[in-house]
Amino acid sequence: MMNKKGFTLIELLVVIAVLGILSAVVLVAINPAERLRSARDSGAKSDIGQIATALEAYYTDNNGTYPPMGAGSTQGLNALATGGYLKQVPSVPSGSGSSDTTYQYIACNGTATCTATTGCDRAGVWYDLEQAGKGNYVYDSSTGQAAESSATTDPSCAVTTSW
Repeated sequence: MMNKKGFTLIELLVVIAVLGILSAVVLVAINPAERLRSARDSGAKSDIGQIATALEAYYTDNNGTYPPMGAGSTQGLNALATGGYLKQVPSVPSGSGSSDTTYQYIACNGTATCTATTGCDRAGVWYDLEQAGKGNYVYDSSTGQAAESSATTDPSCAVTTSW
């Protein structure tokens, strides 16, 4: 009788199958796609925090007025970069599945959209978060807060309707 050492084909297949099942369970538990969305949302929140800081510095240096919106929703943000308050306007995280392709900006005077001549006493920046059920991340200058919100924005400058 020959003495053979090693594993049979069946034993190897069973071990490979068990490892495959364990790998699948771990992958589902980790959910890498959700982790990527969460990381991009964290980056966007950080960007909005930087924009908020720049907006408040602009407000202080410009006699209590925020940059007007201008023709595009990012023109007011561009004023922060040209004025030296930001090195450059942050871009949304790459690979983002958000419906927003830029950070959205709104400025107003009371409840009306403002211009450079009327002055802007309120501003807001927001971004549509990728994670399901998270809504928007909104900075509202009237409260000085940035938070997740299901509120939407509108041209009357009601940046948030509820926190």
